[in-house]
Amino acid sequence: SRRYAPTVMRRLAAIPFVLSSLLIGCQPGAAPKTPEHPTEVLPETRITKTDPADLPKMLEGADDKLVRDDYKGAAAEYDHVYDVQPDGPLAKDALFSAGTAYLGTGDFALAEKRYRTVLEQFPDADTAKPALLRISRILAYEERWAELEPVADQIIARKDLVVIEQIEGLGGKGLALVSLGRVDEAAKVIDLARTIIDKNGLGEGGVWPLELAQVSF
Repeated sequence: SRRYAPTVMRRLAAIPFVLSSLLIGCQPGAAPKTPEHPTEVLPETRITKTDPADLPKMLEGADDKLVRDDYKGAAAEYDHVYDVQPDGPLAKDALFSAGTAYLGTGDFALAEKRYRTVLEQFPDADTAKPALLRISRILAYEERWAELEPVADQIIARKDLVVIEQIEGLGGKGLALVSLGRVDEAAKVIDLARTIIDKNGLGEGGVWPLELAQVSF
């Protein structure tokens, strides 16, 4: 299984539930002057293409950077792996991991873009479901309720959800609906989520997993 930095994962989990608490240049050069002496001719710089055979090692290097919280470095390397072989065997992992790295940098727009590319290009891959869940968390954090509702519907419609993910999808839809002023619809969705919670004995003892927080508003 692929590794992700613990701090990134905690940040990912908290995005939809802490809405209120989280939310070089190049200077123009002077006009060129006519040199008094002949200009030195520098050696030609050649840009060599990355050998696809080197991509697995590059992906491992990006993983190491992500684990060490070097989010910018990791994102750049994941993007490079994808750009070299956008249809290759590592493309889906590179895209998803790039999204995770961009989340670490705080660039939610690029993170969302990478996750949406996962869904568009690899809808049946093992990275599609977690990409969809992370998109929903970004939308919740940014309070983009009208966009969150259809994404939550996509989550709920999936047949491969574990219980926590099913509840998260329902909680996301309920949060979107109540924020859009459709309180009666939201109440029905949240009631369904609470029924699943009670049926599975989740949150007993008064301590709810973080993923269930959206149904407690």
